[in-house]
Amino acid sequence: MINLERLKTEKFLGCGCSTFGGSVSKKNALRTLDVCYDEGILYYDVARSYGYGMAEGIVGQFIGNKRSNIVLASKFGIEAPKSFPFKSLVTGAARFIKNQIPGASNALKSASNSVLEKKFFTPQMVVDSLNKSLKELNTDYLDIFICHESTFEEMLNEDIRAVLEAEKDKGKIRIIGTNLNHQKEREKLLSSNYFPSALQIPLSFDSTFDALVNRKEQINIVYSAMNLFKQFTEKQISFLRSLKTNNVGFDLLENERELLLSLAFQKINSGVLLMSTTNEKHIKRNVQISKITNEGNFKQLDFSQLNNHN
Repeated sequence: MINLERLKTEKFLGCGCSTFGGSVSKKNALRTLDVCYDEGILYYDVARSYGYGMAEGIVGQFIGNKRSNIVLASKFGIEAPKSFPFKSLVTGAARFIKNQIPGASNALKSASNSVLEKKFFTPQMVVDSLNKSLKELNTDYLDIFICHESTFEEMLNEDIRAVLEAEKDKGKIRIIGTNLNHQKEREKLLSSNYFPSALQIPLSFDSTFDALVNRKEQINIVYSAMNLFKQFTEKQISFLRSLKTNNVGFDLLENERELLLSLAFQKINSGVLLMSTTNEKHIKRNVQISKITNEGNFKQLDFSQLNNHN
């Protein structure tokens, strides 16, 4: 069993499993998991809703005798649609359409998100979700159990926290965490005196992000680096290009996407940066990028131009 205190003092790349069983087939997902494990990646992030509810089962098949060598996180609060006949054929057809028709990916993503259901948080829902996750993941405990896209008020709900603590006392959960996807909820947390044990938030270049991920009391889990890149304007990409050209160390990176990944990894003092690529070459390259640092100049750089909240 991995000492989770390491996540408060060291930096790790993590494998994000949100596409497994959805846009990524079971075969390719299992291959991705094997490559990540062989490359030394120890953190695996999944949720009940991922892959139309199939992602946890895929990760559970991968785990086998590796359980003590990995950190496993899952989430509760958003449910995938209930199972239906020929689900695998339907998801397979969606993958075919995505690969064959330009522009279909965004439409399919929007359609799949529309069938996900944000649950009203109740103690029974939390217990049911946890037990389903443990069964699907083929494990008797989760290293981190995360409240999925919660509000600040939900993360403080006394009834929910009581049942989570009870399950933790039973040994089913090691760390309780929360995922704050929305900027306003993160601002509420920052202005409070509350410190979650684990906090999962998307990459950003605003002051709220910097303040939250520099808290030493919590485990930081950062995601959506490449989604942020897709939102950048040409002006922001040009800024990245100039950083790459004018700073020693960054010139080892092949493109602006790699630079953003490197910047994201350096912005956190400790914790996990999730990647969602299933391309073997990219996985191995991301591992290399995580080892490229430019700490001499990094803290002196002004990243305000990359703040999409301006």
